[in-house]
Amino acid sequence: MAGLEEPRAPSPPRLIRIETDATKPSIVELINDMRVRMFGAAPNVSMELEARLGRVEQSPGDGSARFVSGVDASFYEEVVSLFDEFDGWTEIGPVRMIAEHFYPCRLPTLSISDVGESAVGATRDAEVRMVLSTDPTRDSGPNAHRVDHVEKRRIDNVNVRTLVDYPLGSCGVPSDWWDVRFSLSEETCVDPEHLPQIANLRHVRFMVRQTYAYRSASDGYLWHYDVSRTWSGTTRAEAEQKMKRGATPVYEIEIELAEVGRAATDAQALAQSLLMKTADLFVCSLDRLSSVAGVGRAIVRWSPCARIEWSRSPSGQR
Repeated sequence: MAGLEEPRAPSPPRLIRIETDATKPSIVELINDMRVRMFGAAPNVSMELEARLGRVEQSPGDGSARFVSGVDASFYEEVVSLFDEFDGWTEIGPVRMIAEHFYPCRLPTLSISDVGESAVGATRDAEVRMVLSTDPTRDSGPNAHRVDHVEKRRIDNVNVRTLVDYPLGSCGVPSDWWDVRFSLSEETCVDPEHLPQIANLRHVRFMVRQTYAYRSASDGYLWHYDVSRTWSGTTRAEAEQKMKRGATPVYEIEIELAEVGRAATDAQALAQSLLMKTADLFVCSLDRLSSVAGVGRAIVRWSPCARIEWSRSPSGQR
């Protein structure tokens, strides 16, 4: 896959140029926030820095905007094909089946900043995911299945619109192509003693996911490229039936920093690394389309949006 590592020999000029300068300062802010939150964090709390593809959609009513995760089948298949062709992965994980069950829960306050010093020791409303994952390479035994209860809290996000210009003609790609959400989240593994005896499910999601791991030769960061097909419902039966009868899934593509603990070095360099890797998903695909169509260079411009809401399923977050 082009761009994942520095070329050892000169390569022909790309047909695609992507401009990320306007976006970089906002990503640096996310990383600096992550670095501050990492210090003094509890052992069961981890930070998540990721880029996810989807659409920034405007509401026809009040004009408000939201980010909706997911791409179409053709782009998803193109990206998976590019991943399969690339031979520089550090590791390619097995295809995993994951079931996520979202339910409300009362949890202890995380810190003084949550509720104020006088209320430390109180509880708060939260949403927890029970995550059941299966490793198909292990047919039985304690390691074949894993169950985790996780609370994910969105800290901040930067939503970026993508505009594609074709000075010498179009190659069939709309000018308003897939957008990107860069986000920072906090994930907490919930202590079993805080879980309710009976949970009222709000949302269930089944997911077929494969992870491609890449360690950058230039800076040593480990990144996970996740491709997933998901089916959702308000009950387990509804989501499972959609998957079994072949209903159209949501196609999701994301890039996540796998070793957040190493991010306490250079925020500028880390932001640039994330931007370049995300841009590759556009550049590689557009290179192919432009070559086939015989058109000239395309210019991809990323423009950060004002703060907007991300897409909310009944579960609260995706």
